[in-house]
Amino acid sequence: QQGVPIFRHAAQGYWCDIGTVSSYLECNHRLLQRQGSVIQSPIDEESVLESPCYIGKNVVLHRCHIGPNTVVEDDCVLDSVRLEGCVLHASVQCKGGVSARNAVFCRNSLVQNDVRIGDNCVVGSNCNLGQGVTLAAGVKIYPSNRISPNLLVTGNVHHRPRNPFPEDGKIYFPFGEDFGGAMIYEIGRALALLFDGDIVVGRGEQKDASSAMTFCGGALSCGKNVYDTGVLDLSRFRFSVRNYAFRGGVYLDRNYSNLVLRLYDADGMPLSHSGAKKMLRLLETESPCGISDGLYRVFRGGVKSYASFLRSFGLPKQLRVRVTPSPTLSPLLPGISDASARERMRVGSEWVRIEGPDGEPFDENLIRTVACVALGFRQSPVFVPEDFPAVLELAAKQFDFRVVRVSEEEENFRKTFPLTDPNVQALLILGLLEREQCSFEDFASRLPPFAVKQRDVVVSAGRSGIMRHLVRAGGDLRTGICFSDRRGLVRIVPKEHINAFRVVSEASGAELAEELCDYYSMKLKGLKPD
Repeated sequence: QQGVPIFRHAAQGYWCDIGTVSSYLECNHRLLQRQGSVIQSPIDEESVLESPCYIGKNVVLHRCHIGPNTVVEDDCVLDSVRLEGCVLHASVQCKGGVSARNAVFCRNSLVQNDVRIGDNCVVGSNCNLGQGVTLAAGVKIYPSNRISPNLLVTGNVHHRPRNPFPEDGKIYFPFGEDFGGAMIYEIGRALALLFDGDIVVGRGEQKDASSAMTFCGGALSCGKNVYDTGVLDLSRFRFSVRNYAFRGGVYLDRNYSNLVLRLYDADGMPLSHSGAKKMLRLLETESPCGISDGLYRVFRGGVKSYASFLRSFGLPKQLRVRVTPSPTLSPLLPGISDASARERMRVGSEWVRIEGPDGEPFDENLIRTVACVALGFRQSPVFVPEDFPAVLELAAKQFDFRVVRVSEEEENFRKTFPLTDPNVQALLILGLLEREQCSFEDFASRLPPFAVKQRDVVVSAGRSGIMRHLVRAGGDLRTGICFSDRRGLVRIVPKEHINAFRVVSEASGAELAEELCDYYSMKLKGLKPD
């Protein structure tokens, strides 16, 4: 109708759709069966070739068994390998003991000794498969990946993330974008090298046992000892890392769309920003894996020790709120809440939530602050992270205790541990409400009024230029850049993404805090590169 010419072509010969690995291999097999063997390179006397097969130019074969329906393109070097029904693109190198069937090897891939490759696998271009690797059937290794020695790969290995570390030492592996365990293995190796000592691994669900074992394999390959706690809750795991002199640990659990690896240092605190940067460098370096193996042990300690640790913060005799406790906290609490209690407390693996009589939750910063005040009644000084709400100093003066803020790089940062444990937070708040004979809302109303808002901002200028500009503009360099505004306090914190910042504002009311957050976010977006 539009006058566009349409053409047809009557093709002669064979045509097939090669949109899948199996159909691509089948196409090659049929063509070989039609035309027979083609040998364009000299073959040594110790090699066996079964017809039909194709051997390209400048191919080096030494003591190989090339089964039927195999294609070996130009410039490949094969030593003591056994192949059947495979397609090798140009310049592939396979060393001793490699065995593969119905697999595709793309250009310039290197396959080390004793590798086993299953049906319908694809090794991408410029990949390096370490000694003793096994690829389960159907696995695809995307280009330029390095698979560490002795690893069983059961899922596709996609392109390595540019930066696997988001904030707070957590690494996310999205479901449906499987990294085949290769990155988890590498993280185990890097963590073992970073901490140089015994490592503990735990998990929230039994279904993540295979991923946990893959992590263990990476650490063991460096000669480090690994202790496996099995399934246990996160709070007890962190306490075990801290209390039993481990050098570091990893905990595997899940959120709605990701497998999450949580990395902890010897104090049971999330891996610091500087620690994450060191680990990133180790991920990019080769290491002498496989020269010596560490010892794998099962660890089942910490139950009684953690319970004693929680008791040290006091156990309430009556509950002023209705509590849905964690499994660890449940046996330590009275069985029945006060009948008149109208508020509800829920304790999770990383949080404490308190809801008012109307079901509306209180702000998490308010809950953290009340927990800190409760700890202040028991001891002074109270050590808190630098990013704790600024209202805390006013509350400390009001209730007569001292606050010490510490950065994650300071030695005293380990003393902030109690306030990062949700079970401890819950006990502190329950004990405070019992002591004061009031509801959470009543006690919160005694604190100076405050509200905290935050927003993530992506800017066009580079991080270092922005940081210099903010310091020159009068910002106080702490955890991020802090500005004291007559309306409140603003903190601008660089995120892992090179051009991303988080703006956190605090003021006496929610509206004012929102206004401050908007103002500084707009200012940040308007900054130009130096």
